[in-house]
Amino acid sequence: MAAGGNQVAAPIQDVIPGSIAEDIGLETGDSLYSINGQIIHDILDYQFAVQDVFLEVEVHKPNGETWLIEVEKEEDEELGLILDGAIFDPMKVCRNRCLFCFVDQLPPDLRPTLQIKDDDYRHSFLFGNFITLTNLQQSDWDKILAMRLSPLYISIHAMRPAVRARMLKHKKGLNIREDLERLYRSGIEIHTQIVLCPGINDGEVLEETIEQLAGFYPSVLSIGIVPVGLTKHRQGLPDLKPVTPEQAARLITRVNAYQQRFRREYGLGLVYLADEFYLNAGQTVPGSSYYDSFEQLENGIGLVRLLWDEFAQAEKGLPDAVPPR
Repeated sequence: MAAGGNQVAAPIQDVIPGSIAEDIGLETGDSLYSINGQIIHDILDYQFAVQDVFLEVEVHKPNGETWLIEVEKEEDEELGLILDGAIFDPMKVCRNRCLFCFVDQLPPDLRPTLQIKDDDYRHSFLFGNFITLTNLQQSDWDKILAMRLSPLYISIHAMRPAVRARMLKHKKGLNIREDLERLYRSGIEIHTQIVLCPGINDGEVLEETIEQLAGFYPSVLSIGIVPVGLTKHRQGLPDLKPVTPEQAARLITRVNAYQQRFRREYGLGLVYLADEFYLNAGQTVPGSSYYDSFEQLENGIGLVRLLWDEFAQAEKGLPDAVPPR
C-alpha cells in the first residue's frame, strides 16, 4: 500500500486493546511506515523490527499527518498492531517463461487473481509457495540470509544448468547450483520440486538432479516430483507430452530404489512422487511411512494416502449396519 505518494506503508487493520499501540494513539486505518528507520515492506520486517526495546515508530494518519513516536518496552512485549496482509510493497512476480507454465494454460476470462504468477520469496517462507530464485536481487538475498528465512520452497526441475535454463527460459536458471550452495552454507533449509516433462528432464537428467539435490542434505529436506500438467488451452505454447502409464510405472520403481538408499543413508525417504503417478500407473499409493512427515501435501504428494487413512480411522466409529427408519 502506498502512503503519501509512492511510499510503501503497512495498513493497520486493528489495534489490540490495552496494548502499547493503543496507548500511543494508533488506530485502525493508520499506516505504519517505518520502525527505527527500517521501512516496513512486509510482515517479516515488522516482526523483526519490533523485537528491539527502543522503537521509533513512524505512522501516517488518514488526514495526511505523519507521527514519529518513541517507544520503550520490554524485549518480549508486543507493540499490539494487527497489519492488513503480509506484503506491503508490490509482489515479486515470475520473470520466467516456463515451458510448462500452468497459468499460461488457463482458460480465458478467469478472475485476475488466478492469473498472478507469484514468485515471491516471502510467500515461499510464509505460505510454502514454490519459487525459482531467478528474480532475486542482492537485497533479497541479504534479507533471506540475515533473517534466516527457512525453510524455503524452490522449483528446481533440473540441476543441469542448460536444461533448467531451457525449461524456465531465463538465463538465471543457469545459477541453481551456486544458489543452493549459498543457502546450504547459510544453514537455510529447503523443500524442492521437479515438474517432470517427458523428453526434457526425465531419464538421465532426472537421476542427475536427484543425486545432486541429495548431496545438499540436510539443507534439502525433500525432493518432490510432480507430472507436468497439460490443459487443452495450449495454443501457441511449446509441444509437451504427458507422462504415460508406462513411464509412471518405471519412475515408481526407480524412486523406490532411491528411497531405500536414502533411508539407509539419511534416515528418511527424501524423494517423493506425486499421487498422480500411482493413479496413472494403476498402482496403489504407498503407505503413510513412505511420506515421512508429509512435507509436500499441497503439492499433491500424499493427499490420497492421508484421505484413505483418515477415512479408515473414521470408519472404525461407524456402525456395521444402520436400521431402516
